[in-house]
Amino acid sequence: MATRYNLTGIRGDTRTFVINVPDIDITGYTFRLTVKNIDDVATNDTSALLAKSWNSIVTIHQTSIILEPVDTEFEEGTYKYDIQMASPQANVYTLIYGDWEQVNDITKTAP
Repeated sequence: MATRYNLTGIRGDTRTFVINVPDIDITGYTFRLTVKNIDDVATNDTSALLAKSWNSIVTIHQTSIILEPVDTEFEEGTYKYDIQMASPQANVYTLIYGDWEQVNDITKTAP
């Protein structure tokens, strides 16, 4: 079920993800986006650069998350990430995973 998809993020930018989950009614599901160092093998998320959970749905097959500038303030580099969902019965499924290439922002002062 998991799809490999590499992403590029810009440090300090707002970012919106819309995630489609065909064939599953995601009502009541919880989602989590985690970004970690490539060599992080910890069994928890305490050292994650970004770990954000949400449970909002757009439709019964679609969810979305907005990352705020504070969420994307980590340094440029190549990281790993995944997006998982958990059912109300606590079944966990990885939807998307891959490399997260973080690039440095140019403008340092917000408009």
